[in-house]
Amino acid sequence: MFTQTAKTKRLLCILFFLLPVAVFSQVKNYVGIVREKYYPASVSILEEYRDLLQTTGYTSYAKAIDSYLKGGFGSGFVYVASDGTNYIITNRHVVSQAETVSIEFEGPDGGLTKYDNLKVLNADEEIDLAILSFPKGVNPFKKGLTFSSKKIEDGQEVLTAGFPGLAGEPLWQLGKGSVTNASARIKDLIDPEISSLIQHSAQIDGGNSGGPLLTADKSAETGYAVVGVNTWKYRGRQDTNYSIPAITVQTYIKKVLETGEQTSSREAVQSRTKSFITALSKKNNAFTDIVKYISYDYVAAEGKELFIKALSSAPSAVRSVVIAVFDNYSPLEGMRYAVAWHVWTKFHDKDDTVQIDAGELSETSAGTYILPLKTAGAEKASETIWIKEHGVWRLETADKQDKEEFSEKERTKKAEGQEKKEKQKKAKEKSENFSFESTYNSYLQVGFDLSLTKGLSSGSSVTYFNFPDFDSSDIHWFGAGAFVSVDSRSVFIKDSVTNTVQEYKNLRLIVGPAVCLQVPMTVKKVHVFPYLTGSVGLNLVGFFSIENAGGLVIGLEPGVRLGYDFGANANALLGIAYKYQQQQPLFENKARNKIQKNSLVFSVIVVF
Repeated sequence: MFTQTAKTKRLLCILFFLLPVAVFSQVKNYVGIVREKYYPASVSILEEYRDLLQTTGYTSYAKAIDSYLKGGFGSGFVYVASDGTNYIITNRHVVSQAETVSIEFEGPDGGLTKYDNLKVLNADEEIDLAILSFPKGVNPFKKGLTFSSKKIEDGQEVLTAGFPGLAGEPLWQLGKGSVTNASARIKDLIDPEISSLIQHSAQIDGGNSGGPLLTADKSAETGYAVVGVNTWKYRGRQDTNYSIPAITVQTYIKKVLETGEQTSSREAVQSRTKSFITALSKKNNAFTDIVKYISYDYVAAEGKELFIKALSSAPSAVRSVVIAVFDNYSPLEGMRYAVAWHVWTKFHDKDDTVQIDAGELSETSAGTYILPLKTAGAEKASETIWIKEHGVWRLETADKQDKEEFSEKERTKKAEGQEKKEKQKKAKEKSENFSFESTYNSYLQVGFDLSLTKGLSSGSSVTYFNFPDFDSSDIHWFGAGAFVSVDSRSVFIKDSVTNTVQEYKNLRLIVGPAVCLQVPMTVKKVHVFPYLTGSVGLNLVGFFSIENAGGLVIGLEPGVRLGYDFGANANALLGIAYKYQQQQPLFENKARNKIQKNSLVFSVIVVF
């Protein structure tokens, strides 16, 4: 997944050195690697969208979806209820798009014990927590980690436990640090009215999400007790990580496992739809407030079309949010934001606050609920359908009639689309062999200039280019940077006394800006980048020398860069080019003649 990294806070320091290694292995026995298995409908929509991007030439986005489909991972830990039932506590964002979940526990010898088909019993988007349940009757643990009952304090030592990634694979890590703010209130992460956060300096990396934040506790079997759940890392400051406090986690567990059983489905839907209407009634395009009410069933059914619609017709601020979530977090989540924007616009003609009236809630034979919603002035109500997903009631569609019409269109599309799909498959095979894209932004070129001009020596040059992203694409055609080149010029002076001619070598050091236009082509995995570079510089050494004709140097360099895509973030290319330089004196002087140089350039280019 474009998986979020976890944050954790305090761990112990003194006991880190004093307790035997066996204690740490006991903690490790209760912390596992959490992997989600996506809904088949979600996989299908992403594969279709990947193929569409591939056939239209957006290979980088297609590769991003491919990477996402391989799945990510996070951490989680064992909680055993009073009746012996086993659960896993983790972050909601670790399992947000999961149909089922697996968890792996690593033994002292490195062997893995894996449990499959865990269900997301409940996922809370307000506090980013989730509870996973094992298949019925499966309770492999007699005990789990225990929660600390003591209040955490600033300066207290804490440990972070989990499986952050290294080279794309999870690796056990126990980090040590201290609490730097025991009660941080950050509204962008969690509403302070719901919970504060633990800010700490214990080491975390991508993959720690959902793992426990621990502190020393002699009364606990492992020697440690849970004081929080690692959830966020702030990259703008050093060692600034955040965990959800144990009291908030315990309250959530109690709500799901105890209170949840006492609440009827109708009551839960009524409460959920009431808060949805409140969020939907707000003004100023706060469509992001209703994202948490959108089900992934809704995304799978209409997400692709509504994503494209948002990109083509939504305001730029909305498009920026949708694209940012798609690129940086998850393609499915980006589509979910697009669906939320669609629902928002269905009830909002303008940015003003709207009055939304709810009709009578009714249950269907399938166990879903229908709630008619109508805005003031609307001719008819929209029948919203609500389904239970991850233990939470979410919107399956904003209008039952729209869904039925959309489903009919989809059936028609599929009936007529077989031939088109075959054509797309062939186009995909063709596009996989050729692309006009390059994933490289930066070029560092070191060249040897073989002089073809008498009187001017061969030399060397170093050039750096940056090819910026335009519209977040990988079409890096235009770059700008700077260059340095060194060579020498032969000057012949006749001695009037001896009547002999002496040869003098005058160094030329030319520095200046450069621009580059390239056409990046990738044939299968072979890079062929034809380019044209233009440069303007000054001969710094000769600028003050009458004999060396110092002045402005203009250059033009057409050539080609070649290489092979090994799949790494950095790569090396080989280049060959023809270079023409003309040095123009800045001041009139008979000794300062115009210099022209022709050369062949052989270069090695490091791209990243």
